[in-house]
Amino acid sequence: MLDLNKIGQKIACLRKSRNMTQAALAEELYVSYQAVSSWERGLTVPDVDRLKALARIFDCTIEEIIGEEGETVDKIAVGQIPYLDDIAKVAAIVCPQKLDELVRVAVAEHKTDIRINTLIAVAPFIDKGLLGTLLDGIDSLDIDDVIGLLPFLDSDKLNDIADRLLIADYRKLVVLAPFLEKAKLRAFADKAAVA
Repeated sequence: MLDLNKIGQKIACLRKSRNMTQAALAEELYVSYQAVSSWERGLTVPDVDRLKALARIFDCTIEEIIGEEGETVDKIAVGQIPYLDDIAKVAAIVCPQKLDELVRVAVAEHKTDIRINTLIAVAPFIDKGLLGTLLDGIDSLDIDDVIGLLPFLDSDKLNDIADRLLIADYRKLVVLAPFLEKAKLRAFADKAAVA
C-alpha cells in the first residue's frame, strides 16, 4: 500500500533539491499550493496524472517518488493493464472513472480468480454496480468474506448476496442487520427460528 508520509517527504525533498517553492511547483502542475502542501504533509497523494508530471518535472521515475507501487502507476500512465491485485494497491490515486475501466479490463484480460481481499481493497474506490458484478463472479461466499464490503454494496445487491451467503450460525446475521431491508431481515429471522 502507498505510504503517504514517505511519498510526501520524497516530493518535498525533490522540490527543495530543485530550489522550488510549493507555489512554484503548484503553478507548474496547475494545482493550488495547498495541494502541494497536503501531499508533502502526507495527508493526500497526487493522482496518476500529477505523479507523471512530477516525474517529468523532477527528471525521475514515478517509482522513485512513490516506491514499489510506482511500476503499477507507470503501467497505468502508459495505458497498460496491470493485474487486479496491483491495481488495488494504487486505487486511491486513480480517478474513479478510470479506475472502474481499469478494473473491468483487468478482470476480462487477465482472467484470474477474484480474491475477496482484493475486492475489499478496491471497494471504496469503484462503482457499486461494478463491485456487485465482480461479486457475482465469485461462486462461494461466506459472511466473513463480505463483512468488509457491506458499506459499499447497494441494497439490491446486498439482499441478493444475503440469499447466497452460507450462514451456518444465524447469530452472524447481526453483522448484516444494519444493511438489510426489513423484509429480508424478517425472512432470515424466520429461517433461524425454524432451524
